[in-house]
Amino acid sequence: MIAILSSGCSFLIAYAGKDLSKLETREKVHEVFNKPTLAGYEDNRFFEEFRTRRKVSESLRASHLAMSVPMTFGLGELVAFPYELYLLGRNTILGQTIRFTYDSEGRIIRITLDGELTNWPTTPNDESSNTDNH
Repeated sequence: MIAILSSGCSFLIAYAGKDLSKLETREKVHEVFNKPTLAGYEDNRFFEEFRTRRKVSESLRASHLAMSVPMTFGLGELVAFPYELYLLGRNTILGQTIRFTYDSEGRIIRITLDGELTNWPTTPNDESSNTDNH
């Protein structure tokens, strides 16, 4: 708790926004983002891309900030806070691309934000995460 309180505003900016982990199916994605700007197949998986100017919660980056800023005794906030403001402004003005990849039943198995994987856990249905070689 102390780490969160001492991490400053950069943590709060990164954590704020739409939590994509709450979306589980294609139908829920469409309720939030409406129609996709692009849809297709990649690696035999159906995907949809959406352009949005909404703030998207980036909990993985927020947790990195919550840990790293206190380790610098708060000095990291001198860099992290302006950078988070820059990202917030850029994504609000220019937008960002969110790609949802689905399994055959329409459940989300992967989410990328501007081409970068989010901390969305892949499900056992995602064949790329299967390390069992039976």
